[in-house]
Amino acid sequence: MTTKPKVLLIDDDHSLIHMYTLKFTLDDTYELLTADTPERGLEIARDASPDIILLDLVLPKSAQSFGNLNKEIGFHVLEELKKDEKTKDIPVVILTNLDEKTQGNVERAKELGAIDYWVKAHYQPAEVIEKVRQLVKK
Repeated sequence: MTTKPKVLLIDDDHSLIHMYTLKFTLDDTYELLTADTPERGLEIARDASPDIILLDLVLPKSAQSFGNLNKEIGFHVLEELKKDEKTKDIPVVILTNLDEKTQGNVERAKELGAIDYWVKAHYQPAEVIEKVRQLVKK
């Protein structure tokens, strides 16, 4: 039995998590793992070694020091992922509603190691799954 590639979605929007869980379940190509806090996302990334991570930039503040502004927290999670030996080689795509023109977010995300930057409002969930399919060829 072949195992499905794992996709980790780190996002605090529970309705979005529910929607993507449904879409990935119906697609049945990937195992979707979800985390709604920065700590949980880092923990799952380390433990499950997903094939790709979809990371929101706007995440709730947490016990761990991830920066002062909510919009900074995703960048700090990306930094942590790329510093950690267990997670540094996992491709990370930013999946956020922060417009790509906002304050150099795309450039910053790519400098920190993200492979792409997708604005949620620009894609239907089926399109996101198709874009994941193009990136995770197993």
